[in-house]
Amino acid sequence: MDNTVKPLFSILIPTWNNLSFLKLCIESIRKNSCYEHEILIHINDGSDGTRQWVEEQGLKYTASDENIGVCFALNKLRSLVSTDYILYMNDDMYVCPDWDKALFEEIKQQPDNMFFFSSTLIQPRPFYDKSVIAPANYGESVDDFDEERLLKEYATLPHGDWKGSTWPPNIVHRDVWDLVGGYSIEFSQVCIQTQTSLLSCGKQVFGCSKESIVAVFITSKHVPLIV
Repeated sequence: MDNTVKPLFSILIPTWNNLSFLKLCIESIRKNSCYEHEILIHINDGSDGTRQWVEEQGLKYTASDENIGVCFALNKLRSLVSTDYILYMNDDMYVCPDWDKALFEEIKQQPDNMFFFSSTLIQPRPFYDKSVIAPANYGESVDDFDEERLLKEYATLPHGDWKGSTWPPNIVHRDVWDLVGGYSIEFSQVCIQTQTSLLSCGKQVFGCSKESIVAVFITSKHVPLIV
């Protein structure tokens, strides 16, 4: 990151001994973003070399000796945030070119800071939610991820029927984050078990609109591929 340029988003990424995916995720952010962002990592355990790699990359991070779950991890990272916009991203995501431009253009159209924007997903096999683009298989691991084909085809993929789902990456203004108190620790055990999380009152209070859908792709060992 060019330290002379003020970052636009604070990208919060919790990770749990998933270094190969984390490397791909951060590589995609650095390569495919239109704007500069600060990348903030929470390292759960990190015995696979994650902490050493994150330090070598000069990334800011928090850490815990064991997996504390997504919700606690994201809330710990709040103390490192220096921008107005807080974005939660999984460590097994891959973002496509202009992903952040699409989000920011939508943000700029809002009348105030009371928004909660989330993303569309791509899955390699049929999926229950019709807002997900599926099946569309570009790989199910770092080793077989077909980045070249994805980058050629992602802009022409047909969108699913929007159903109001709040898939990560999702983004809020820091005022909203602080208003609701971050991610709800009520769901912390669920977060540990499923690697998902819920923003307190986020969707219910602030809502999502069809315009909030943003094309962001993910390759994942948990949920193999997303937008």
